[in-house]
Amino acid sequence: MPPRTDFFDLTIHSGYPFPHVHRTVHPKDGMYVDNPRHYLNVGRNAVDLIARHQPAAASILDIPCGFGRVTRTIKARFPDARLTVCDIDDQGVEFCAKTFNARGVQSHADFNKLELHEKYDVIWVGSLITHLDANAVFSFFKFILRHLNASGRAIISSHGAFVAGRLFQSKIEKRKNYGISSENVAAMVDAYFASGFGYAPYDSNQLGGTSYGISICNENWLRRKVQEAGAKVISFEEHAWDNHHDIIVVAAQ
Repeated sequence: MPPRTDFFDLTIHSGYPFPHVHRTVHPKDGMYVDNPRHYLNVGRNAVDLIARHQPAAASILDIPCGFGRVTRTIKARFPDARLTVCDIDDQGVEFCAKTFNARGVQSHADFNKLELHEKYDVIWVGSLITHLDANAVFSFFKFILRHLNASGRAIISSHGAFVAGRLFQSKIEKRKNYGISSENVAAMVDAYFASGFGYAPYDSNQLGGTSYGISICNENWLRRKVQEAGAKVISFEEHAWDNHHDIIVVAAQ
């Protein structure tokens, strides 16, 4: 099916708990693959995770917001919250800020240079550290600490054992997966089993001079890096988001 070129509206399936969710989808929203039920349920899964830890959140940061797959459900579930959207893609930020009445901030490839001058009750991080090398992950955890309220929670998705298992199978079969060449798949899987963390860049993708690709990390590695950054882990749950990503919940010390 060719990619859409015009804005279009979602079909809301029966039983969806937020029937008044904003339905407009941007044509560049790569998270929409002609399956509105799954698209909406991924957002619902995210807000269920948020509400479990901060049911009365008054300020929320969605980073990376993309074109609003989760943002629209955050807005539906927390309509009165002060919402900030942030992404490296300026078109995604513009769309989300305008559509969901949010503050929009373009991100930076170097998180040491990203300052929002605001603190939040919730920072939702859906599929960001899943694309970063170890140094960038650590810098992002420091960014989290600078932007969390004292009682705030960062809810962060990561690629764990589930994704590592998929990549291990690709290594055995000597094939490309997740946009990573077969040679780099093998190297990142080996690194993961040796150290708890593996990373490989996409074959031909550079983001502002910074490598961008796929990472996999286990719970122990994540906990150690969170602690090294000066934060603490509240909880960890395997493939809790979309039956795919692990979820780690982080707070200030």
